[in-house]
Amino acid sequence: MSITNHRLQISEPKASLDFYLNKLGMLLISQYEIDNKHHYFLSFSDNQDACLELVFAHDTVFSVQSQPSLTEGYWKYSIAVPNLRLAREHLISQGINIGSPFEVKNIAYLCHFTDPDGYCIELIQHYFTNNSRKRLSSSSSFQECLPTLNLSTLRVKQIDESLAFYTKLGMRLVSRQKVESRNMHLYFLSFNMESPPSSDIDSLRVREWLWQRPYTLLELQHTDGIESEIGFKYRTSTSSGFLGLDMNILKNLPSNVVGKETEFLVSSGKVTGVALNDPDGYQLRCF
Repeated sequence: MSITNHRLQISEPKASLDFYLNKLGMLLISQYEIDNKHHYFLSFSDNQDACLELVFAHDTVFSVQSQPSLTEGYWKYSIAVPNLRLAREHLISQGINIGSPFEVKNIAYLCHFTDPDGYCIELIQHYFTNNSRKRLSSSSSFQECLPTLNLSTLRVKQIDESLAFYTKLGMRLVSRQKVESRNMHLYFLSFNMESPPSSDIDSLRVREWLWQRPYTLLELQHTDGIESEIGFKYRTSTSSGFLGLDMNILKNLPSNVVGKETEFLVSSGKVTGVALNDPDGYQLRCF
């Protein structure tokens, strides 16, 4: 079981493909045109991390809001690398405007940039800055910096409902992280049964381990107290540009999870699966 596709709408295929293929060094795994929509499946490698699916449709209107946002549900996806400084230098050499790196105490060393449509991308280092382990010291391209699609990040209102929902789908909560400076908690869930360094979800020992995973994790951001804001709802519709996540979990999907049977495309072609929504309304497709 795994997250297989992180799905985004795009407005200009030429600009997006140039950015992801030529500047980030991703591979075009497959592409399809169906029902007047173009689907592009991209990946850094044939490893365990999810594909990035870019979808272009002439008649679709969407608006990508700048991040961080108080109202947008979709936040970002994260690319993890062993050496952030080196990876960032390669991106700058490709003409990408990328923010200065900073460390969120006891969480991660990271920086941010955007793609041609304005989607936020986080670059996150495998290790904290004070970690003395030997790291990748040189490379000739961003692809040689060993990037992986590490996190798909969503904001949620009712964290208990969200955790119950994703646990029912077969995910495990492997880490909970309090961000003191931003009045929020981060929750990291995985389909993989690999054991983290500690069974304590609040342990600092788990955190660097997360950024080193070769597969894609789900990150849920919960602002403390937002569950009590009557009438508030994050924008989670496809008008945000985020189309949802695909998950290879259908054979393990519990009978009490209600969805709609549907056909859709994955990198290998058309499949039959189930479409459903999580408690905040994010679209998920299971096959």
